[in-house]
Amino acid sequence: MKRAVTKSISLLLVGILLIGVMNLSVCAESTQQIDKPTTGVESTVEGYGEGIYSEPSMTRSSTLINRISLTIAQVDNRGLRVNFATGGIAVMAKIGGKDITIERWENGKWVTVCQTDRIAENVSFHSGSYFSPTNLPAGYYYRATILHYAKEQGWFFPGSQEFYNETTYILLQ
Repeated sequence: MKRAVTKSISLLLVGILLIGVMNLSVCAESTQQIDKPTTGVESTVEGYGEGIYSEPSMTRSSTLINRISLTIAQVDNRGLRVNFATGGIAVMAKIGGKDITIERWENGKWVTVCQTDRIAENVSFHSGSYFSPTNLPAGYYYRATILHYAKEQGWFFPGSQEFYNETTYILLQ
């Protein structure tokens, strides 16, 4: 009888020990360190980032583009929405965003998730939205980049201008 009680206590202790080890491994997984970007600027608003560059930071040599805007926001189903706007000083032959890109910080660098162009013709202002695929991996930092673009009208040597912009980065949750 004494031997059965000792065996039962031993099994109980082994069971408690196994449960403790399993709990430690679950805790270790939940406190995994997120790889924070070493380039760019972190957003101060959860799930929303704004363009780092805006009209006040544009140089006086901005001869064709006079208004820019860029934002990134987390939407339903772990997706992202990028809103952009590019304004010109007059009606442009082409205006909008080239290389509108959603990037993820992965293994110490920004990796392209998806990319598109949104160019309009014969207008002075163009804005729009671009959506990422849904169910992106959570726990990563994301940002948007763009080349605001304008090309003036004219047959002989029309001028053009590109202006790079990127958003503050956000953590997808």
